[in-house]
Amino acid sequence: MEDSRRQLLGASLLVAAAFAFLAGSVRVTKLADEADGTAIPRAQAKPALDFTLKDVRTGETVQLIKQARETPVVFTFWATWCQPCRMEMPHLQALSDKYQGKVKFYGINSDDTPKVAAAFANQAKYTFGILGDADQTVHRLYGVSGLPTLFVVDKQGKVRYSSNGYSEDVPKEVENTLKVILAET
Repeated sequence: MEDSRRQLLGASLLVAAAFAFLAGSVRVTKLADEADGTAIPRAQAKPALDFTLKDVRTGETVQLIKQARETPVVFTFWATWCQPCRMEMPHLQALSDKYQGKVKFYGINSDDTPKVAAAFANQAKYTFGILGDADQTVHRLYGVSGLPTLFVVDKQGKVRYSSNGYSEDVPKEVENTLKVILAET
């Protein structure tokens, strides 16, 4: 009888943890101006935390702040198993195509092996950079608690938009933010 109770309690805790994780994956929290979904004003924006990662397909090293000095940067933390990530990625590809040469886009993956992440991106025909974060250093640096988590960094190295989770509004808000940032330069 006591073993049955422990098993039931363990199963209940597992189900509760799964629900908490899923809820965190679909909740969207924004740092952008909630009223209109545009960029955080430059004066109020916080500096992005710098990192250096390698592209899992090309081996190219990407340093965030160095890249941001050249063009604004959009990066999202994602995984192949993450359904909200799978909804977000095609929109990022479309934005990457639209802003080619003006904005750099990256997907940062730490939950899959570099080979799996590269194969997934190639099969889906994603042309933006796929960066590997195998030891989750950058995930921890940015306090990522759910996937996808997206950031937009301007040419001054400031975070102008951030979202945790995915909703249909995120691609529009990213584009609105990019329009503001590109108009400033």
